Amino acid sequence: MVDSIAVVQPESILNAELISSSLSVYTPASSLKALLGSSTIAIIQNQNQEAILESIIGGGAVSTLTTDDNDWHTIQTIAITASHVFNIDVTILAKQTDLSIDAFFHLDGFFRNNGGTVTRKHSKDITPNTLDEDVNWGARFLINGTDVEVQVNSATDEVNWKAEREVLSV
Repeated sequence: MVDSIAVVQPESILNAELISSSLSVYTPASSLKALLGSSTIAIIQNQNQEAILESIIGGGAVSTLTTDDNDWHTIQTIAITASHVFNIDVTILAKQTDLSIDAFFHLDGFFRNNGGTVTRKHSKDITPNTLDEDVNWGARFLINGTDVEVQVNSATDEVNWKAEREVLSV
């Protein structure tokens, strides 16, 4: 049970200011995530006065990329911290620059770093249903050392990509 929560914005850490403290919060995790947003660190205290540091790592991080060849390109990179498990949820939108083709991709993956070795425990790649059948665009997760890369491929079309991710770790 959570007794109190202190919410600290990153720019406040630089100024050594505490935005808010001792707020009573009894809320489900999804509401807490909505409350904290993407650039917040929460220091949560339980009834034993043990401080538990949690963060939504890279939550809501948005990036863009333009591609025009048949290579895989990294649009986002997520560092997988040692002795942690991560759930990475990515939504990707794509459109050909002349808007003749567009697509939606959704990647959801569960990864673990055990002793410096990252493994994919589970992932689900949702095939886009707005992609024309004769187009071979793609999106995927790729493990590269202790990072997970989100990669996209536009075949030979000139494509604008936008990816947004939510990352939860413990």
